[in-house]
Amino acid sequence: PVLTDRKRLVMEKESLGLYLSGHPMHVLLPELRSCGCRPIAGLKPTAYGERTLIAGMLVAWRTDKSGRAQVLLDDSSGRMEVMLTAELLADHRHLLEGDKVLVAEGGIRHDKFRDGLSMQVATLYDMDSLRQRRAKGLVLSMEPGQNVPKLLAMSHMLSPFVDKSGVRLWMDVFLQEHRIRLRLSEDWKIKPRDELLDALREMLGDTGVKVMYE
Repeated sequence: PVLTDRKRLVMEKESLGLYLSGHPMHVLLPELRSCGCRPIAGLKPTAYGERTLIAGMLVAWRTDKSGRAQVLLDDSSGRMEVMLTAELLADHRHLLEGDKVLVAEGGIRHDKFRDGLSMQVATLYDMDSLRQRRAKGLVLSMEPGQNVPKLLAMSHMLSPFVDKSGVRLWMDVFLQEHRIRLRLSEDWKIKPRDELLDALREMLGDTGVKVMYE
């Protein structure tokens, strides 16, 4: 199996208690940018009614006297506190654990009390729910000579995640030295969950697995 960047970071955290070779967000940045997430460092207050999408690793969270949650996210470019209503917290409390990567959508304003920006969250996702809601497809790419040996193993890996409500699956394969993209049938719609993507990246490498949003 390929030692992916994500796997390496998980091993570092488990053995050393910290991320040594990089920030966990770096692995997800290409996917997050493709779905419209903006880096925290470059954000500005939004107009009334306008929403922005950001993502970050959960650093800490707390509740205030009214039951609202103040959640601190870090995307490696900067940190931002996002605010959840009591109702939103009740629905998403299970997401506020560990080093989970969260994606928040909402309006951004200047917080005079903290002298910085904050977001009032309208919608909160983890990566699994983001992909289920917004992703359009999953592309798996194989290198020359990998087609036959890996297709059978891949079919066994994908089977538990086949779901009619999932995303379309494409495969980039080599035929007679030419790379072609095959779109699989509706019977191979996939739920692109973290555990599946991690296993596929161990087989194909980080660049061999791409979630498409457009």
